[in-house]
Amino acid sequence: MWTDTSVVFWRHYRAFADSMKLQVATFAVLVTIGGLAVPLVLLSGVSQLASFSNLIDLANFLICVFFAGIISSESFYAERVHHTLPAVLASPLRPVCLFIGKWTWFMLATCVVLFAVTLLSRVVVLMYMNSSWSTSEDYWFTVMMFAFTLGSTSWIIAANSVLSLVIRDPKAAQMMGSLATLVPFILGLVIVRFAGMKLGLPAMGVVGGICVGLAVLSFFAAIQAFRSEFVRL
Repeated sequence: MWTDTSVVFWRHYRAFADSMKLQVATFAVLVTIGGLAVPLVLLSGVSQLASFSNLIDLANFLICVFFAGIISSESFYAERVHHTLPAVLASPLRPVCLFIGKWTWFMLATCVVLFAVTLLSRVVVLMYMNSSWSTSEDYWFTVMMFAFTLGSTSWIIAANSVLSLVIRDPKAAQMMGSLATLVPFILGLVIVRFAGMKLGLPAMGVVGGICVGLAVLSFFAAIQAFRSEFVRL
């Protein structure tokens, strides 16, 4: 299985190498916005905005969610457009490895953006205030947001990959992918409401856990989709 997954992974690497300038430019823009522009804007009004650290983490989360949605929205459409999906499915590669390889590549790209914006934003805060976090609560909020972002993007990438398999219209799949992004947040709010929990780190843990759980379920959904004749046609 590892061999098949690595083949898919390196196929994406070659595609990345072919359009490296565009993708590096996109990466640079997002990191500049999240790691430099947002912290500088918030720090300029730090005396009036006590929660600037949390807002920086929230901005990094939104950037990574946006990035994950963009890069994974057309996960299997390249194969559909070039009519290579049936040939790929007929190859010795295990179908589930196609899914795992794509998911791994997209998650790696998202992690690079997340690490970069988090590191750069904290360096900016350190240079501005001589401390990357003003309190221990801010530090743990950053850690929690980091994990929360990974959980959320794992679901977004998995959902988009499955939808690109079963929905032929790219626009319809992108719309469904946007709606799928909201599912764990809605479920989390319902659970938090009925459990009597307060909004905060515990609620984020619930939503993050739901995202991870849905991402795992999507692997089984992908297996069923690959077995469908509708996908193979």
